[in-house]
Amino acid sequence: GVLIELEVTGLPAGELVAFHVHETGKCDHQTGHDSAGGHFNPTNAEHGYLTGKGPHAGDMPNQRVGADGVLRAQVFNSMIKLDGGETAIRGKALMIHGGQDDYKSQPAG
Repeated sequence: GVLIELEVTGLPAGELVAFHVHETGKCDHQTGHDSAGGHFNPTNAEHGYLTGKGPHAGDMPNQRVGADGVLRAQVFNSMIKLDGGETAIRGKALMIHGGQDDYKSQPAG
């Protein structure tokens, strides 16, 4: 597994935001970030914690942004690793989405 520790500034204060690893390391704002691909999903699982056949390896719990607009979080994901094999995430995009994940809608919640 991987422990992801982050501190991100400039986010909407108090918002609950979705947080995922995506398929590629490309994250071009000119394409609406579509270049990052879908959620990292090497095992072809369904999206979300609330489905019987999920979650994607790149799915992680929603995170609450602080009142100061800073997201500080530590998230352990046991379904991924940094290097070696199909579950490796090195070089992939880590995305914070506007809005929260519902943990069940397909393909991305």
